Amino acid sequence: MLGFPSAFDNFLFDNTTLKFWNLMTDAERLASAINTGKLAWTGANVTGSAPAVLQGNPQMVVSAPASVAGTYLVGTAGFGPALTAGGVTGDLMPISDLGCAAFSPLNAAAVNGNIALIDRGTCSFTVKVKNAQNAGAKAVVIADNVPGSPPPGLGGADPTITIPAVRITLANANTLKAQLRFRSRTRSGVVTTLNVNTALLAGADAAGRPLMFTPNPVQPGSSVSHWDTSATPNQLMEPSINANLTHSVVPPQDLTKQLLLDLGW
Repeated sequence: MLGFPSAFDNFLFDNTTLKFWNLMTDAERLASAINTGKLAWTGANVTGSAPAVLQGNPQMVVSAPASVAGTYLVGTAGFGPALTAGGVTGDLMPISDLGCAAFSPLNAAAVNGNIALIDRGTCSFTVKVKNAQNAGAKAVVIADNVPGSPPPGLGGADPTITIPAVRITLANANTLKAQLRFRSRTRSGVVTTLNVNTALLAGADAAGRPLMFTPNPVQPGSSVSHWDTSATPNQLMEPSINANLTHSVVPPQDLTKQLLLDLGW
């Protein structure tokens, strides 16, 4: 797709260059293919149906301190409660290990009543989150350990988990960790809220147009030719099959038929 104009390209609009793919140079297309969260589908059928299919956008909002304040992309968990509009707020607190065993007294004191920041690795996401829950954490943020954006979701199943969890990118985790060096043992001042932005559709741009999958680095065979993994609920035409897919390809469950209609099927 990167080098050949097609009917498909007529519907791809890059919010950075303000161009359709069929009007871009090859260099612009290559840049657009890794322009995470900026390449959207403009077809009338898909865009018109998106509000009936997609839910509010999950996010992590850091409100203080100003040096790291902002809205961060998250991958949501397939276990535990879903994020809500009201959300969960607390100080973001890192722990001193990977969270694969019961928390030490110092780690437990750090996360109790706060939001735990735990690095990915060694054990499953559910084990990390359950251990944080047992230590009194309100929620968990998993820091990815490999570069890439957007952050994937968190897989696993554990019906005893009652706190929300999300994943953030390695780059964002490193930004936050630089600030977290100045924390005390029980407070960091990095005030964090995990919630759902009901004014923005999950997996769509600000204009409500569903986003294409544009990870950085590029993933041949998946980049640009699938819906973004941030789409909620999960869609059939995402890069991988998700366990919570329905058998439907039509709204209000899925956008597949609408995409085919846009293409003239």
